[in-house]
Amino acid sequence: MAKRKFVDSKKLKKLVEELLKKSDHETSVIWACGCAERVLSYFEEKYPDDKRPIKAIKAGRFWIGVKLL
Repeated sequence: MAKRKFVDSKKLKKLVEELLKKSDHETSVIWACGCAERVLSYFEEKYPDDKRPIKAIKAGRFWIGVKLL
């Protein structure tokens, strides 16, 4: 399987910005956590001692859990 490449796209960035403007804060946090979780293993492979991303994801998930109660 070919190694995936990161694609930096101005069009994609604009579409994401438009989508986030239409979404409420809770939905945006759920989406952001999901995106981060999908690529977390790549980050952890390169920076195994850096726990900031997982802490941020956990904080987002905790905040959503509290907000949804």
